[in-house]
Amino acid sequence: MTIQKILLSFEPEKENILPLLQKVNVHFGYISKDDVYRIAEYFDMAPAKIYGIITASEILKSEKPSQLEVAVCTGPHCVIKGSGEVLKEIEKYLSVKADRQADERINLKTISCTGHCLAGPIVIINNNVHENVKPAEVDDILKDYL
Repeated sequence: MTIQKILLSFEPEKENILPLLQKVNVHFGYISKDDVYRIAEYFDMAPAKIYGIITASEILKSEKPSQLEVAVCTGPHCVIKGSGEVLKEIEKYLSVKADRQADERINLKTISCTGHCLAGPIVIINNNVHENVKPAEVDDILKDYL
């Protein structure tokens, strides 16, 4: 599916911008600069407004994802349940620090809340949600992705 086909599946009305962005993000894994300009033109908006919507969302991405995308919830419930220790184990296993510059291979980031508070700590790896993660489980979970 092309960006043009996705655009044509939506009427150019403002209430369709977010659903369209979500569809593009899911299909391509991110929303490219070229796609932002095409979407802005289609909706007769400034590209800056489209970028504003993308950057306000933790789900939408404007950069091509890394091969391994890891997100650790650091919301209050997850922190209380030990997400800090889980994060340290992930950093040690991957030899990267969270929230530093991502590269094409690994992107480790913290996120404020996933909405799965009762199942924390939450770790999301390449869009797969892992619940109730313990530091001792990190190696076993990550080896399946490497």
